[in-house]
Amino acid sequence: MEAIDPKVMAAVERAIKKEPKISSADLFLKVTKRHESVRDLSLRQFNARYPLQVRRRIAAKEGRKPRGRKKSGIRDRRSEASRLLQGEFDRLIQDLCDVISGKYEVALKKDSIVEIDAVLSRLERTLKQWRK
Repeated sequence: MEAIDPKVMAAVERAIKKEPKISSADLFLKVTKRHESVRDLSLRQFNARYPLQVRRRIAAKEGRKPRGRKKSGIRDRRSEASRLLQGEFDRLIQDLCDVISGKYEVALKKDSIVEIDAVLSRLERTLKQWRK
């Protein structure tokens, strides 16, 4: 890993203090004009080596925690909605099984191969439609 150039670090720190919202790309262009050593770095490498370190140091001096990713409450709502929907789904599946079992029991009581075959054929057609 290459050493950090203190002159580049100082230039980056001055630029960030002057304009805190400056993007890494703009900063990279500004610094590459004056410092040859930075030209070999990719934008990601430059950002990790210089601006990111400066911004962290500034945030620590101000007593702020690093921002990181914002977490939203969407996951919590989704999980609650998922639980409700899963319960409804399970209830519907159970009702469907009860209806199918009931139809099959009625066909068995009639002791008719035609009735049993009709129930099974109807189930197969329904399954075929749902698999599409």
